[in-house]
Parts: sequence; C-alpha cells; structure tokens
Amino acid sequence: MNELLGIKNELLGAWPGIPLLDASIMMLLTALGLRTRPADALLLFRKPLLGVRALLAMFVFVPACTLLMTWSLPLEPAIRASLLAMSVAPLCPIPLRAALKTDTDSDYLLGLQVFSAVASIAAVPAMLALSELIFEFETRYPIVDIAFFIMKQIGLPLVAGMVLARLLGGKRECVALWLERAGLIAMIISMAIIVYFLVPKVWYMTINGRLLSVLALIGFVVLGGHLFGGADRGARDNLVMGSLQRHPAISLLIATTVLPAEEATMIAIIIMFVLAGNVAFIPYMIKRKDPAGT
Repeated sequence: MNELLGIKNELLGAWPGIPLLDASIMMLLTALGLRTRPADALLLFRKPLLGVRALLAMFVFVPACTLLMTWSLPLEPAIRASLLAMSVAPLCPIPLRAALKTDTDSDYLLGLQVFSAVASIAAVPAMLALSELIFEFETRYPIVDIAFFIMKQIGLPLVAGMVLARLLGGKRECVALWLERAGLIAMIISMAIIVYFLVPKVWYMTINGRLLSVLALIGFVVLGGHLFGGADRGARDNLVMGSLQRHPAISLLIATTVLPAEEATMIAIIIMFVLAGNVAFIPYMIKRKDPAGT
C-alpha cells in the first residue's frame, strides 16, 4: 500500500498542475462531506431500484461498451488503458448547485458520489481481471491495494467533512461554500496549467483521431444514464452529469498499474475526457436553469 501511494505521489509530482488538481478534488470532497447527511449518503442503498439503475449505467453498461470498443479497434495500449480506467473510476464531485431537482427526499448527487466510491471497489478489480484475460497482461499491484487506495482517496475527505460538520455546527455551510469555491478555482487553474503543458500531445492525438475514442466514451456515459436513469428526469439527468465527472487521479493510477511508462499519453487522454465531459455537461446546466426542462 505504501508503495502504491509513493507511485501516486511520483505521478502527480511529475506533471505541472496535477498536484493542484488532486488538491482541488480533495477540497470539493471535503465540502461534499460537510453537507452530507446520513440519509443523503445512503440514498442509493436505501432505495435499491435507484441503486441498481445507477450501478447498471455506470459500472456495467459503460465499462462493457468501452471494453468492446477497445477490443475491436486498433487503439494504442496507453489509450486503451486510459479509457478502460475511466470507465470504472469513481465519480469526481461536482457543485451541489449544479444538481437538478429530483423526486427523492435526499440529495441524489451526494448519494451517487458515495455509491460510486463503494461500487468502484468491485468494478475496478473486475475490469482489471477482464482486461488481463483479454489483452494478456499482468497488473503491477495487488487488486486489494488498489481498492483500499480508492477508499482512502475518496472516503477520507468525505468522512473528514462529515466530522467537521458536527464540530462546526451552524458554520458548516459557510465553510463548505468557501471550500467549494476554493476547490473550483484550484481546479480551473490546474486544468489551464495541464492543458498548456500538454497542448502538443493533445493536438497530436486530436489530429490523429484519438479524440474520437474519448468522445465515444462520453457517448456511452450519456447513453447509459438515459437508458437506466428511470422515469424521474431529474435523477436521470443527475446520473448523466455525475457520471461525466470521473476522478482523474484515480483514473491515472488505475491506468498506470497496467502501463507505468506511458503516463504522458494517459494524462492527455484523461484531460481530454475531462474537458470534453465538461462541454457535454453544459446542456444539463442549461436545463437546470430552465424549470420547464426538468
């Protein structure tokens, strides 16, 4: 486990902007924890139908489509590993104000975040096992260590936020708001830095058609959310919005367990997914502002 954390820190420190991106996600997760009630966190466990639909959309349909695509197309190994890693990575938090109204009595996005972290513990090992079988390679680390790392990367800031919420009392919303703002600013700055340093790599992949594979993955995410989201339009759209925000640091770590020497290409693919996913996010934000659209 310590070796895995060392590799993660080495990867993050090797690329300008990525440590700041990781820190921004930690701040957003802590802000999420500050606003989390037990009913919110366990929403998809308390309502099995919602949970099953989310599970099918995020961790069955999308990974299955991605696996089929990477198996059938002549993609570079690093691109294949990045796409497969993102298809099973847990969700990255998005601001609660982005959420659409649902028919549930709890915050759907909060429940989706917690649910995805738990579900990815099973989804990541399953994807790695299938990939080992289909593409004939061996992962660098025990699957159990990767699972513990995911829980620590997401669970720790969430729990820290929930503990702080009890200590802060009535001030927790104010602290959460400032943490969220700081996290969003840090994320924007980090993305700008990363894009600046990776423009040549991203441009090369774009003109060589690699962007199409990223867009295909986004298409799988959107289609899966609409197919399995259910009759509640708010829940369905929130499922799509949440699923478009995959955790970049965990995606990178999963991918590098397969190809440790290809992190430059992997970072470029993951950043392309983040940028393109945020563009795909826009129609849902417009719908959120238009009550008639929900």
